[in-house]
Amino acid sequence: MHNILIDSVKALDSNHLILAVDSIKNHLVTDSSSVNNTFLWWSWDNWKFFNTFAPWLSAIGTLTVAYLTYRYIIRTEKIIILSIETDVSLLQFVGINYIPQKISITVTNKNMRKATIQHFGFYINGLTYQLIPRADGVSSICPITLQDGESAIYVMDNLDFIEAINKINNGQVETLKVYVKTSTGKIFTNKISNGVINVLKSEIAKVKG
Repeated sequence: MHNILIDSVKALDSNHLILAVDSIKNHLVTDSSSVNNTFLWWSWDNWKFFNTFAPWLSAIGTLTVAYLTYRYIIRTEKIIILSIETDVSLLQFVGINYIPQKISITVTNKNMRKATIQHFGFYINGLTYQLIPRADGVSSICPITLQDGESAIYVMDNLDFIEAINKINNGQVETLKVYVKTSTGKIFTNKISNGVINVLKSEIAKVKG
């Protein structure tokens, strides 16, 4: 439409140029007013229309969140979650002046579902090598059932780790892992901590030296 009007201006002589320009201005003002009115009509009416659904949408959103939360809780209650941590421990026994340095494996139940530990040990290249807990009055029994938040601690000699490193892990300290297997058959693994790695490297260096 604007192009047609501009072409019309070109065809007019100078006497009618002012009248033609005024006509174009009036046309543009009319179009602008029409656009603004249309915008205001859509924005206001649509807002009123959709606003009538706001309480329903809010209620649906609340119910959806509640349902998803419920499903999440139910689902997590059925899952066994265990954490495995290794650390260096110094044990003081009554009547013994020497304080031996040991490596502890701590298993903690992190979920509401109880978990029964069947056995634990080293996990190397997808294979498990079971350890037997020592009857030292410090280590937990195995098998053992852990409730939410409960832990089992197994204290092992450094030589147990060094033997596993040299015989079945090709002398690699950093890649050594420990595992725990539950009564459901699920296996949890974790790498040994940096503190344990440093101690084992030092022990191995003493043996080689």
